[in-house]
Amino acid sequence: MEKMNSKQEKILSILDKDARLSHSKISQLCGVPKSVVTYNINQLIQTQIIKGFTTLIDHSALGFVELRGYITTYDTNIDKEKKFIDYLKKLKNTGVVVKSAGDYSIVVSFYTNNLSNFWVEWFDILKLHKEVINKYFFNIIIEKQMFPFFADIQKRTSSQFIIGNKKAQEIDDTDKKLIDFLTKNCRQPIHEMANALNLKSSSIIYRIKRLESKNIILGYYTIFDLSKLNKEYCRVHFQFDNLLKFDNLILNLKSTSQVLSFAKTIGAGNELEVDFVVDNLDELIKTINNFREKFPGLIRGYKYFRIIDIYKWNHKPNF
Repeated sequence: MEKMNSKQEKILSILDKDARLSHSKISQLCGVPKSVVTYNINQLIQTQIIKGFTTLIDHSALGFVELRGYITTYDTNIDKEKKFIDYLKKLKNTGVVVKSAGDYSIVVSFYTNNLSNFWVEWFDILKLHKEVINKYFFNIIIEKQMFPFFADIQKRTSSQFIIGNKKAQEIDDTDKKLIDFLTKNCRQPIHEMANALNLKSSSIIYRIKRLESKNIILGYYTIFDLSKLNKEYCRVHFQFDNLLKFDNLILNLKSTSQVLSFAKTIGAGNELEVDFVVDNLDELIKTINNFREKFPGLIRGYKYFRIIDIYKWNHKPNF
């Protein structure tokens, strides 16, 4: 585990809410010199606590749907599984690709604006890799809510990002290129993006604000390696009985510090996916049992698994 000092913890909490803030602004908020901010951010990157800075794009505002695939592979094909993961990483329509431990071996998000076309694409994947795929299923993500990891309990709701259920907006090719720049590194200077796109800096600023006003850009966040902070990143699939209590559970999730995000789904018998960040699996089970006690008769069953490796982390559909 990497040990952070108090300045780094403060800087992380600020970057977690808005990863595009300048070093000067962070310096003001932290009450330390800009040089101290720069040094500590560089240290956090060097120790890989910070893995990158990206932009949160609402795929639904671009006319796309997110499908999360849960894949179990055959245990005897370790090398073929690695090749399969490399293949998934390189696909243009994949967003997140992770290795997991538990009921599933690989979790992968696909973005599509045409389910019929996606079926053809997935069938092509099966043709190439069926020998390594034991079984699989998909969940369609209807809406998801994400919370800054370092947000105070009181500020979680005001700091959340709500993704999905947006009306598709029109954008041009320049906007698409700008979104590509921002998702690769949202801290890239305006003048560098302007030079790359052959535009004035004022035009870049205008376009970013317009994408924000259309709810295509929802915010800017920092990618952390939670294992460096001695944390477990787990996902739980919930099945429910008494759905009259569902809305109360959602309100409770928003005020639970261990909840990083949750997604309403249509898929293989589970109605909700919840991402937890916990110290260990005992804490995860204790947190789930607290929900069961607060809402008796609601949770019919659940399955959980750990995220152990992140190979691709891109929340933007391919244009």
